[in-house]
Amino acid sequence: MTSCSSSSEPPPPKKRLPMTTYSALDVAKINELVEEQDLQLNPMHVSEFQRRLHKAKYPPLDEFDFRDFPKRFVTLLKERFVTRTSTVKLVQHSSDQCTTKLLVRLHDGHMVESVIMRHETGRTTLCVSSQVGCRMGCTFCATGTMGIIGDLTAGEILEQLVHANDVAQVRNIVFMGMGEPLNNFENVKGAVTAMVNTKQFGLGHGHVTVSTVGITPMIRRLSAELPFVNLALSLHAPNQEMRSKIVPAAKAYKIEGLVEALDNHMATSRSGGSLVPADESMEEKGKWKGRSKKDKDRKAMIQYTMLTGPTSTFESAHELGKLCEGKNIIVNLIPYNTTDVKDVYQCPPMEHIVEFQKIVMTYGLLVFIRKTMGEDIGGACGQLVLEKTKGAGGEEKKEDGRDIEEILGGGDGGGGGGVEVKRRAVRKVEKADDVESEAVPRAEKVAVAPSAGGETLALAAAVCGGLGIGLIGSSADDGTPSAPPPAKPAAEWDLSGLRKETDRVIMRTIKKIQKKTLSATSDPAAVVSLQSSLASLQDLEAALKSTPKATGTEKEALVSVALSLSLSDTPAAKQPRGPKKVKGPRHSPKMRKIFRTYTSSDGVTILVGKKAEDNDVLSTTWEHRTPRDWWMHASGCAGSHVVIKSEEESLPPATVLEAAALAARASKCAPANHVKVNLTRCRNVSKPPGAKAGLVALSGDIKTVKVDLAREKGLLDKLDATVEVN
Repeated sequence: MTSCSSSSEPPPPKKRLPMTTYSALDVAKINELVEEQDLQLNPMHVSEFQRRLHKAKYPPLDEFDFRDFPKRFVTLLKERFVTRTSTVKLVQHSSDQCTTKLLVRLHDGHMVESVIMRHETGRTTLCVSSQVGCRMGCTFCATGTMGIIGDLTAGEILEQLVHANDVAQVRNIVFMGMGEPLNNFENVKGAVTAMVNTKQFGLGHGHVTVSTVGITPMIRRLSAELPFVNLALSLHAPNQEMRSKIVPAAKAYKIEGLVEALDNHMATSRSGGSLVPADESMEEKGKWKGRSKKDKDRKAMIQYTMLTGPTSTFESAHELGKLCEGKNIIVNLIPYNTTDVKDVYQCPPMEHIVEFQKIVMTYGLLVFIRKTMGEDIGGACGQLVLEKTKGAGGEEKKEDGRDIEEILGGGDGGGGGGVEVKRRAVRKVEKADDVESEAVPRAEKVAVAPSAGGETLALAAAVCGGLGIGLIGSSADDGTPSAPPPAKPAAEWDLSGLRKETDRVIMRTIKKIQKKTLSATSDPAAVVSLQSSLASLQDLEAALKSTPKATGTEKEALVSVALSLSLSDTPAAKQPRGPKKVKGPRHSPKMRKIFRTYTSSDGVTILVGKKAEDNDVLSTTWEHRTPRDWWMHASGCAGSHVVIKSEEESLPPATVLEAAALAARASKCAPANHVKVNLTRCRNVSKPPGAKAGLVALSGDIKTVKVDLAREKGLLDKLDATVEVN
């Protein structure tokens, strides 16, 4: 552990003070002052300044190369901005060197904390704060006891990333430090935009995760303005009554609406929504267009703190499963860490949490148990609070950073659906009872601290016990051998090869779990079985890492576990491929069109879906429409969806009326003659997971057009004369 020394300082004010000099990372503030001083600046100059600043590793502006920039712009930057408005006051490293906690001092003397987490795969995640304190007041969270002191600016949020990059290169960001990010939306949005901007930090869209206690209108706004950002909801209870008791903010927002908004966020993300570009040049170059298949497979996350009491009963597990069933959601169970809060809470036994996990998984959900990282430096979930420490003689000294609220690792490939939930705790095992067999994803690996030989042997014994087998030479209660004898002596086994083979099988098992979970005909029992096997493989992998050169009885124990899992120290031989198939002539049958094509009196093409299944494809597939095309459907009635092939900002009134008439006639509301038709952009239309054919979700601006079918009969006859159908 290292720390930066500091002299005695006066206490910070009760509320945040206004800034006199601003962070040069805050693009919105730069643009605001440029407009205020009427500099008539080309937006490209601001973008280029940010690119050069990032490339130069954020030096003081006095040392920055301002060649090719307008003099008035340079004067503004030097007079009103600095590269860093904050400083790192304290640095703490965990004993395993996997976690580093930064105490960051802001310009007005207030403190926030950031936590750097290094994963075994080489990736690094940073947990950032968005506010000083928090107004949400969760009864089990130490941060909530502070109340709200003030918001961080976008620049102050980004400076946490700059400070962290001085320690380790960060690849993933999670907004899970102090504060509620959605209560500081504009600044969080500005920071996220800079993080994914290729001219600044250049992180992938799916490498940024925003966590929220749950503010339904702001979640919808996040979906509209930052649809590609990962979203995590801190739920903590399965129903409204229970949640209101531990999360005061829950009284204003119903739990069903929160879960629906969370699910709709991922539906919006998959429908092709786009981030608001930071400047004109980015929009022209298409920086925000296109998404990878991994992005489209992402899932939102529900975080659920396990507290002894009604929220962690098995009945609550069933309630939670029913609440999330059929939705594009991962559930992450968080064992409670003791905090200095008014209400006294405890964490249920691990056996209880595992059983809770299995119950929720029976509803077809991915459910993981999160492990604490950086506990020895106060990096546990829910414990971040700035406390007054006592000096010698009992006098109160300066405020110091305590802990971080919540830690979540981003996936490797643009979010990856939040599937990788990291296990980061360093665990020293002294007896078999210290090891629990949990169903966790591959990335949740136990890094076992090197210890005396007996301790590692105990770990292997615990692994064997979890599998229902014993060590080499031991026997079960009936006297029969617990594990098959090795095909070759344990002394001849290559532990390095065994470790590689274990890692390969773990990867295959994870893929099987993901495939079965996403399958419409998923068997929950099969998923639970695979999760159990995965936990055993990961425990073996942890033991192999802790004793790479084990000998004697320790090595025999590891080999025994490997044999019980049908592993070897050499990879399986690849099967030879057969001869290539001879491809025949490429004669494909003529495909049926899923829509009828009409032409309006203004020459605009109008597509009208034929069947319910066709409507889904027509409304949500890029093959048939662009996000800027227009979409219509009879409000509240089943029937055909209509796409107007025009990307103009406004449509001719005649075209709108003609398209509305077609939508009204094709709906079940047609016999009523008077029909209301919704009009919106195609980018606002998405298909919720599990919804029936023809049902879609709408967001954004929606207009209503009223149609009298009896009066528009002649208009429809003219349109029928233009129809093209296959």
